[in-house]
Amino acid sequence: MKKLKVKDLWFSYSKTPVLKEINFSADKNDFVVVVGPNGSGKTTLIKCINKILNHKNGLVQVDNISTKSMSQNEIARTIGYVPQRGYYTFTTTIFDIVLMGRKPYAGWKPTETDLQKTSAILEELNLGDIAMRNMHQLSGGQGQLSIIGRALNQEPDILLLDEPTSSLDIKHQIEVLNVLKGLTKKGMLVILAIHDLNLALRYCNKIIMMKEGEIFTQGGLEVINEKTVEAVYEIKVDLIKHNNDIIVIPKTNNH
Repeated sequence: MKKLKVKDLWFSYSKTPVLKEINFSADKNDFVVVVGPNGSGKTTLIKCINKILNHKNGLVQVDNISTKSMSQNEIARTIGYVPQRGYYTFTTTIFDIVLMGRKPYAGWKPTETDLQKTSAILEELNLGDIAMRNMHQLSGGQGQLSIIGRALNQEPDILLLDEPTSSLDIKHQIEVLNVLKGLTKKGMLVILAIHDLNLALRYCNKIIMMKEGEIFTQGGLEVINEKTVEAVYEIKVDLIKHNNDIIVIPKTNNH
């Protein structure tokens, strides 16, 4: 079982803090979404958790062990990461992309176990039939699933994703988020930075709303109301409920 705890986390690129006193915890089976306007610190928070950025103040702990004391291989075997970028367009096969996830375990060359685990991930993501296609031949959804597959091949307990649906149409957004939701049901902790608040609310059980480098509010869906959304995004909104889903509708001057 892996429990993530972030305590009194601060981060600065220069003298100006980008993250200020971040505190939250999450556990296996949680689907945590991090939302907020551009520049609120979502990407920086994801990178600090994964030790891509080294925070100077505060703690990031996995099962009470500070990530600062963990090697890069230990981090990679514990935390998978899907960066904020479109899927790769170079001429590398899906199989080879997903196989890269075995790097924390592999020696000079992949073992039979590495190859078997790669094939299993591809089948799980319904990519087995196209495993030998090059990445530039894929749809956006297939490409993003391939990058997620690479992270899953690290066998992490925690999966971090930075805007994995931003370049996808709605069909492929749903496809990717359904996969992520399925991972939480199997015991993984998923933390997802995302812009689409309505999409986030349909999948998460915990939400962190950020503004200007701080956590404005956090909790379950009960923290979502007109007051919090309007304060974070600085727009007027209506909230309605439909089939137990919360839908945020921005108010405009158009009628």
